[in-house]
Amino acid sequence: PQPAYYNFFRETFKQVTQELRYASPTGGAIEYIAGLFFLDQRDRFNFDSLYRNFMFPHFTGYEEQLTRQHERDVALFGQVNWAISDQWKVAAGARLSNTRKTGTYIKTIPSTLGDPASILPFIIQTGKVSGKINRTNVDATATLSYAPDPRSTLYVSVGRGTKASSFNNTSPLLGVVPAPLIVPDEIATTYEFGAKSRFWGGRALLSLAAYHLDIKGYQDSYFDGNLVGFLVRSLPAKSSGLELEGQVQANGWLNIYGNIGWNPTAKLRLPNGVEERLQRAARFTGVLGARVSTDITEALSLSGTVQYQHSSGFYHQPPGSGGDIFSGA
Repeated sequence: PQPAYYNFFRETFKQVTQELRYASPTGGAIEYIAGLFFLDQRDRFNFDSLYRNFMFPHFTGYEEQLTRQHERDVALFGQVNWAISDQWKVAAGARLSNTRKTGTYIKTIPSTLGDPASILPFIIQTGKVSGKINRTNVDATATLSYAPDPRSTLYVSVGRGTKASSFNNTSPLLGVVPAPLIVPDEIATTYEFGAKSRFWGGRALLSLAAYHLDIKGYQDSYFDGNLVGFLVRSLPAKSSGLELEGQVQANGWLNIYGNIGWNPTAKLRLPNGVEERLQRAARFTGVLGARVSTDITEALSLSGTVQYQHSSGFYHQPPGSGGDIFSGA
């Protein structure tokens, strides 16, 4: 038979969430909301590989990588909106969260697929490793907006958000256990300035925003064809760009919309100081579409959407990872 290599991914999880909120009456100059959030989740992730005479004769067998994880999250959150005047408004919010996770990774070779001369057990080493994560983070955001007239708004915002640490659930072909096992927190700080305006009697909306994003510990993963396996990196990253968006209610049944994005600086910074373009981060993106919604009779309605999307070329794998790594034009 011809050499073959297949990957199979299976994931199951059980999740319980609870949230308690307390909100102020609406319509006042100051409105607020506060709450408590709880999550309990158990995950089981299988990454299985089937080899049949892969690279060498009798490199045949079935490899299983199993990761089990138990996560518990508790968070306190709140937000305040203050209408200083008809023109000036402030919104600020914060979230205090604690994440606790326990995880176990196991690599085994359940089968050599009936090949008594299989060399797979002599090349792929099996192993097991466990770990614990206990992280407390404070995230916050604030927005200041100004309305020069009832139809337009200018705003500036700054925020900090955290993607909690997680367990790496794969190792390369010759790896025994994932390295690293624990992927650090991903912390993003965002800055945005924008303007929004309605015209044509409120039937049209146009918005323009400029943004900058700094990320500490960007959680990046990719398949390395040279090492035959998925690798995980935690690196500094940044992204800056412009977004233009608009929509027009042409009549009672037709809405036309579109947006354009320009993202020239989406890059990772490698340990040697070299910058590398982020995966799946095109420099230019665009969407143009239309929505139709109308009543034909009292009991029958017609609705639909047509949309055109465009993207410039982008990397779907980091340079040097092997194989076809670039998409688009």
